[in-house]
Order: sequence, then C-alpha cells, then structure tokens
Amino acid sequence: MAADSDRSSSGYGGVTEPCTVILFGASGDLAKRKVIPALYDLAIHNALGPRHALVGFARTAMTDESFRTTAGDATKSISEVGPVDPKQWDDFASSMFYCPGDYSNQEA
Repeated sequence: MAADSDRSSSGYGGVTEPCTVILFGASGDLAKRKVIPALYDLAIHNALGPRHALVGFARTAMTDESFRTTAGDATKSISEVGPVDPKQWDDFASSMFYCPGDYSNQEA
C-alpha cells in the first residue's frame, strides 16, 4: 500500500523508470496523425515519466530535426490534442530522435 502512495505522489502516474519508445513506421501517416500526438499528450500530462525518449524508425531519409519538425507540424494540426504550447512541444521534441533504415536490414 505504501508503494502505491509513493508512486502517485511522484506526479508521474507511477512511472519512475526511464522509458524509450521505438516507433516503427515513424514517417507514416498513422504515426504523425495518431501515435506522436498521443505520446505528446501523455508527456504534457506527466504520464511518460521524467525521463523518456521517442526513437522513430522508417525508410524515409530525414534527420532528427526534420523528424521533429514534421511531427510537430502534424501534431499542431490534430484537433484532439488541442492547442500545442510551443514550450511544451520543444520540451517533448528534444527527446525525439530518428533513425532511417531498411526493415529487411538486421543491422538497421
């Protein structure tokens, strides 16, 4: 019982360990319209914990910065998320990274 109360008082809904999400198909429509906005929403409500990262993987060649920009533009246009605060987006986006590669290449 004490452990449960300790977790809820952390402000992170019980998430205390670092978390890395690997998003396959990160340059695709589903990722941009649904998955990334949902992760952003979790992050601004402190449900991902204090230390998290999102690593996008897809065949499309792009840099970390272009991934962040593309994802940000899509997130800002999604009505379910509501208005995107630029400071909160910058905080969230700073933990986003991108790795281009071919799905058939085990090294990728």
